[in-house]
Amino acid sequence: MDLKDIGTLVTALGVLLGAVIGVLKYLSFRDKQLAAQTAFRTVVDSLSSSVEGQRLGGAILLRRFFDPKTELGEGRMPYAREAVDVIVALLRETEPGNFQKLLADGLLYAPSLEGADLQRTNLQNAYLGRKDGGKAPKLSRADFYRADLSAASLKGADASRAVFYQARLHNTIFRGADLREAMFFGADLLGAEFKGARLTGANFDHARNVPPQIAELVDKTGVYNGPEVFEASTQSRAADRPQIFLSKPGTLSVLQQEFVRQVTTFLDAEQIDVATVDRSDYPNVGAVSEVRRVLSGCSGALVLGFRQLEVSKGVWRAGTEEAREVEHVALPTTWNHVEAGMAAMAGLPTLFLVERGVIDGVFALGDVGHVITDVDLARPNHPEIRRRVAAWCNSVREAGPASTRHQPPGPPPDPNPLQQARS
Repeated sequence: MDLKDIGTLVTALGVLLGAVIGVLKYLSFRDKQLAAQTAFRTVVDSLSSSVEGQRLGGAILLRRFFDPKTELGEGRMPYAREAVDVIVALLRETEPGNFQKLLADGLLYAPSLEGADLQRTNLQNAYLGRKDGGKAPKLSRADFYRADLSAASLKGADASRAVFYQARLHNTIFRGADLREAMFFGADLLGAEFKGARLTGANFDHARNVPPQIAELVDKTGVYNGPEVFEASTQSRAADRPQIFLSKPGTLSVLQQEFVRQVTTFLDAEQIDVATVDRSDYPNVGAVSEVRRVLSGCSGALVLGFRQLEVSKGVWRAGTEEAREVEHVALPTTWNHVEAGMAAMAGLPTLFLVERGVIDGVFALGDVGHVITDVDLARPNHPEIRRRVAAWCNSVREAGPASTRHQPPGPPPDPNPLQQARS
């Protein structure tokens, strides 16, 4: 924030705080409880203000409900639980930025987050670790299912038995944290730091980018059986069985569903696993990051270009020198282009299987990888498809997971159309 923004924030914060304290100063205990309720509603209302300074001020004031020494926390912090609920609800919808970070950092001041429901929250860059030699934050049994803790810090926190199921933990700092019996099933640990963490009983089953020194100490069920305190550095490791990313629409016709079943059967025969991101898997924010999380552990990509938008008659590039009429063509889901582009950036061998009539985008290029166009789903040429799939599978086996090769710094911010459900 620049000086002007800081001045606006200070002014907004002063107005809010002055109004709250002015009401509470001369009231009895019971009246203070009722006034705190009114103050809580006022602060919550400020969080939806169109003025950024008021939103930021409200995010800061929420922390006072966690402090029993303040006028808003007096009497055993009556609105601490509600304040946590408000922060969590907002973090499920808020993009990364100043407001999001203030909300996320505010959770550190909560009296306890033991068993808290933090599913699908945006906790990027949050600090939830021990501060200045103080008590360890209480995150035991907290549920971080599919939360994004990229670049967050849980340094020294008590996160024993916490659930990080399919969470994004890119460059997350767990240094010195208590992670005993924590669940990391399906989580992406790219660049995560575990030095000094207590890991006894932690479960890394199906996790991606597990540090090799940890992987060596994990049994067949994914449970860590090494020294209680882990001291090694962090790197990535390759999966034992290749896995590919499947790009397809969220809704399929009967013929399209059957074609997917046939292709995945071919892949199973090639000893290759399939990963995808279904419509129900997309978070409210960070959809592209969720694709990146899944794709980072894959060694190839399969793009199924199915008919999604039917164009009976239209104009291509209207108002330009290249304008022309088109009839009886079809367009695929936009996600095919997004996911194919991410696979290309990761250097993954990609196979395109394109339904008859589908045009545009990556399907109009001639050098995008292994391609079969004009697939008739009613009568697919199984021998030819299987031959192409087998050739591509050989490239997949040679490539290794995307996480073991050079990666771009990260996906661009999600454009608004991609915040919506998969088309």
